[in-house]
Amino acid sequence: MKEFDKIYTELKMKRKKEGHWAWWVWPTGREGDIEPPIQGVKSAIEKNKISDLLDQTDTEKWTMILNLINNLIVENGSLNKTIPLDDHGRMKAFFNLFLKNRVAGYDKFFKAVKRQKELFDRC
Repeated sequence: MKEFDKIYTELKMKRKKEGHWAWWVWPTGREGDIEPPIQGVKSAIEKNKISDLLDQTDTEKWTMILNLINNLIVENGSLNKTIPLDDHGRMKAFFNLFLKNRVAGYDKFFKAVKRQKELFDRC
C-alpha cells in the first residue's frame, strides 16, 4: 500500500506524526474525519473483518510503521511529542478492537500493537 510508504517516510524524516493518516495505522469502527476513500473504500473496520483486513494488507509494512512509532515514542520521551493528542482516542479504540480480536499467523503485528498499547498506557 503506497500510503504505508508515505507514512513510513514521514515518520523517518520528521520523527513524529504530522500528516493525516491515523485511520490507516489505527483503523477502528469509525472512519477518519477527513479520510479520503481509496478505490471507494474507507478504513472503518468491524471485528469480524479484522482477519480479512490483515490478509489483504501489507502487514510487514504496517508492522514496520507500528515499530517505528514505538521507537519514536521512546526516543522522543513521550507519546504527545510523537503522536498528536487528537489521535489518542483512535489509538485506544484500535488497541481495544485489535487486541481483543487477535488473528493467528500475525504474531509480529500483534506484538507491535501490544507494545504500542503498553507505551500508550504509560503516558
